Amino acid sequence: MGNSNISHNNPICIAGIDHVVIRILDLPAMLNFYCGVLGCVVERRQDDIGLIQLRAGNALIDLVPVAGKLGARADPHLTWRAKIWITSACDSSDSMRTPLQVF
Repeated sequence: MGNSNISHNNPICIAGIDHVVIRILDLPAMLNFYCGVLGCVVERRQDDIGLIQLRAGNALIDLVPVAGKLGARADPHLTWRAKIWITSACDSSDSMRTPLQVF
């Protein structure tokens, strides 16, 4: 299932994703999907601000209900963001890892 438009000479290689933030409408349904179907576990809850962090392997998925304090502050067109670790020239050493914020 490859994409022939993707260059294999890209000097940036994604080493991993630290976390993604997903604004949601239905918290129970999303918890059922991420925990019940995908097997994620709740790592931390901050109900006072509307943040539920789920562990997904080495990454976190932050669920942010749009009706909560954090969700209400966000741009309505901003549906996700991610912190992605990139490595220079596909070097997997930790000394070359650089965080890249994607919005």
